[in-house]
Amino acid sequence: IEVVKGRRTFRWTGQYEIDMNKRKTTRLELNVFKDFNPVLNEGNCKARFIFLGNIDPDLQHKVLDQVESPEFIAADTIECYLENKPDRFRELLKRIQLLFMNDSEARLFTGKHNILSAAKVLLDYGPEYVIIKKGEHGSILISRDDIFIVPAYPINNVVDPTGAGDGYAGGTMGYIAKVNSWDFKTMKKAVVYGGIVASFLVEDFSLGNLKDLKLEVIEERMAYFRHVTSY
Repeated sequence: IEVVKGRRTFRWTGQYEIDMNKRKTTRLELNVFKDFNPVLNEGNCKARFIFLGNIDPDLQHKVLDQVESPEFIAADTIECYLENKPDRFRELLKRIQLLFMNDSEARLFTGKHNILSAAKVLLDYGPEYVIIKKGEHGSILISRDDIFIVPAYPINNVVDPTGAGDGYAGGTMGYIAKVNSWDFKTMKKAVVYGGIVASFLVEDFSLGNLKDLKLEVIEERMAYFRHVTSY
């Protein structure tokens, strides 16, 4: 964590519709990100599993340039960078194994309305896997040879969906790192764990529901999810 005196933190403001799958960015302030130059410590440079959050593609490249020998790299993005730096984002896709992207971003970047067609375009740029997030309608894991469709965990009361994608990515990457594998069978289970973690996050504001979250509680929700999705 780097503190820059006299500068404000990055700020995003958005408006969700009644259908919380749809949101509109109303304000974006880069602030400290505008001149940010990420410098990794020695431990981080040796990391085997890398997740690049939805920051400027130039910064994502700078982070990757410092990592010595990563084994599995995933990345996220956001609309403004797809619109402002599409070429740099395309270059990033050649360097990663997994891309997280929501359905509206996939359509925006590829120009394809059909999600599977959009995913194919993204895979052609380089990653092994693409995960298309669809909010309360779940997600789709797509490789060049296979597809896995997973519904979202049923939630009665969504309080704040902001950051759900980050929670999803964290749960997914956490499982991949834990089992040290990323074949398609493993990836299927990883995205389910991602969805479970995200389900806790949306039930409270910000990170409130994650502060005291225990693995056994995640596993309880995982067991219920198996029950409601098996036939």
